[in-house]
Amino acid sequence: MEYLEETVPLPSRIFILEGRFSASWIKEFKKVKLPYAIKKYDDRLDEEWKNAINQYVKISVSDTQVYLLASYAYADLYVGKTFDVAYQYNDVGMAVRCKAVVLAIIHEWAGIPVPYVGSGHKSICMIDFPEGIPKPIIDLPEIDKYKSINLDNRVALCNEDTWNLLLEE
Repeated sequence: MEYLEETVPLPSRIFILEGRFSASWIKEFKKVKLPYAIKKYDDRLDEEWKNAINQYVKISVSDTQVYLLASYAYADLYVGKTFDVAYQYNDVGMAVRCKAVVLAIIHEWAGIPVPYVGSGHKSICMIDFPEGIPKPIIDLPEIDKYKSINLDNRVALCNEDTWNLLLEE
């Protein structure tokens, strides 16, 4: 069953991030974990997932990209999803306008790039901030394990319309 973003009330369209993966985690993921996961699941991958893996491998690395642990998705969110605002989750007033583009989504259990994260699932997302990584993202705790962190440190991404509604509450 699909959980389209359009079915979620505008004030609830918040993508919560819990931590920033370390450079050593990224290196191990690319060199060890990803090849192992692809081999493990190869005979079960459909064309959509194979395409997501191929697209991930083609991504050019830049200084504006960050691997982030994403909390439970509010809807099915696809690669290419964009956001306009980042803020400390517990302080909506301290927001930074920024463009954020989801370049890749790593499945929470399989450990391979997938085309989307399903509603209610966690994931690892490679997000590009083409105008520069905003301070709330930089200030996220660096992690090297797929685990939840202190909930006070979370950052939220949303679109301008959602942010404006949250400011009014």
